[in-house]
Amino acid sequence: MANLTSEQLIGRWEDQRDLKNLMGKVCYTILLKQEDQMVERFWSRREDIALARNDGWYLGRDAVRGYYDAVYAHTAAYTEFMKQAFPEKMAKLSPEEQFGAGSMDVRPMDTSVIEIAGDGETARGIWYSRGTYNDITPQGPLSFWSVGIFACDFVREDGEWKILNMQNLTDIEVPGGRSWGDKDPEPFPEIPLFAGAEPFTAPAPNRPERLFTAYYPGRPFQKLPEPPVPYETFDPTESYGPKGV
Repeated sequence: MANLTSEQLIGRWEDQRDLKNLMGKVCYTILLKQEDQMVERFWSRREDIALARNDGWYLGRDAVRGYYDAVYAHTAAYTEFMKQAFPEKMAKLSPEEQFGAGSMDVRPMDTSVIEIAGDGETARGIWYSRGTYNDITPQGPLSFWSVGIFACDFVREDGEWKILNMQNLTDIEVPGGRSWGDKDPEPFPEIPLFAGAEPFTAPAPNRPERLFTAYYPGRPFQKLPEPPVPYETFDPTESYGPKGV
């Protein structure tokens, strides 16, 4: 990579700051249960965007939006269940306050490694996330530890950074109150008030593929995506996007 002037170095520092802020906004959007805004606010307008979860890829704009729409629809169903289960408490809240009441999904991102391409048109970044979320189940509201990684390719569009590819892989997911190392944990008892509550089920990816396996006792070693290294221009074979597409 060529030697850079002081002005260029400042510009690259600003790019790294903007990318950290972008992913911070993604984190807050998840926390505020506004997944219906995710694609339009933070993702590239290109049609070949891609989102990866442990069990495969959501390829294309419609598939990525479909994943976030499913999360948002679950929050809406969660809200209706809570309104029926706790009518007096929920009636005291405005519609905005009711939406997602009692739920929480925190995905703080740290240990960032960010590389801006030499040509300044793309970037790569990786973050580890030690988060927690809760969901409504027949056992009542359960909290889960959710630990994993966000590995992203970014593209500059109209002077702003947008997500092109994202691998959001779960390394550890276990209910609070249960040991990570318990091979056969005793299930929590069901609660009649929450009978019929449906936990979130993600839509099937349109390219199923076992990309990563969350921890379980005896799990073979799982290699996480590598941190980015300096590069000159975007190469799909070295990106965080799907291969062979």
